Amino acid sequence: MNFYSRVNQYWKDEWNNSLKYLTLLSLAGGD
Repeated sequence: MNFYSRVNQYWKDEWNNSLKYLTLLSLAGGD
């Protein structure tokens, strides 16, 4: 159980980081 919750947390963080990165990219690129 501990392992799965850890993996879950990892992917949640990775997803958040990816979203932030994509948002920064689109903002930097402009519309």
